[in-house]
Amino acid sequence: MVFLGMASPRQLVEDITKGRFKQVYYFYGSEDYRRTEAEKFVADHFLPDSQRSINYLKIDSRKTSAGELAAALANLPMLGERQVFVVGNFESYKPKDQEQLFKYIKPKDPNRVIILSTPSAKTPKKDSAFLKTIAAFAETVQFGKMEPKDVQSTIVTRLAK
Repeated sequence: MVFLGMASPRQLVEDITKGRFKQVYYFYGSEDYRRTEAEKFVADHFLPDSQRSINYLKIDSRKTSAGELAAALANLPMLGERQVFVVGNFESYKPKDQEQLFKYIKPKDPNRVIILSTPSAKTPKKDSAFLKTIAAFAETVQFGKMEPKDVQSTIVTRLAK
């Protein structure tokens, strides 16, 4: 297995701003708001405006079976070439189902971005088997509390815009 590693939220923003996308991301951590905003940020930069309403699919794993998710991942994009899938509560799938889903994800497709995520209440431990397994397939990004210098930088950047 190839370990893709962990990116910081700052590195994620820099990469996305420069147009460098990974095929699969895994977002987790104690800050749900930052995680949700990062999901939107990736989708907004990957999809053209005209495609966001039809090629952006948000799925809750607690309400969607692994088979239904696999079927959604098999669909081709409509009226465009790019797709973004955000799969929330990914940890709720059984390990066997996760392994099957990784088979659908594994063939690289530069026209598709998949964001797997876990809410703060279910954040995996850094040494968990789940996190090690998912890190082999996805760029992991942990969203924790912002450092004071990052808060200041974010405010200055937003005010400048």
